[in-house]
Amino acid sequence: WQKNQPILGVIVDIHSGDIYSGMTSQEARLNNQIIHVSTQKEINKSVLMTGFPIATDFSNEGIKEFISSVQKYKKIRMIGSAASSLAWVACGRGDIYRENNIRLWDVAAGIALVEAAGGKNYIKFHKDPTYLDLIATNGVINPYE
Repeated sequence: WQKNQPILGVIVDIHSGDIYSGMTSQEARLNNQIIHVSTQKEINKSVLMTGFPIATDFSNEGIKEFISSVQKYKKIRMIGSAASSLAWVACGRGDIYRENNIRLWDVAAGIALVEAAGGKNYIKFHKDPTYLDLIATNGVINPYE
């Protein structure tokens, strides 16, 4: 990570032993095989990867807002790790990742992987630059539809 930009990322899935790696100036790999983001164009047919970071608002209003923001997707996956979720977007198992109030160290490697695999990241830093709101897509889906 340099000047608020990803450089490289490596994520090891401890359950499967898979190793995701990539540099933004090169390509992304899964166990040394080149990977790419999905080609899904339609948000209502896409798979959303997401989660609830520790700073999530679990009030009734906060949960209603979350539900309203995810209803447009075909499927929603919560696999318990922001890094793994981004790795899944990088290899095309998911089409989009979004999470608010996530810590930079939870997503930095995955941001690099998504970019190296051909995707696009939308990052909004908070006043504390270790917190951010992140949307990572396959580069085709418009997350603001």
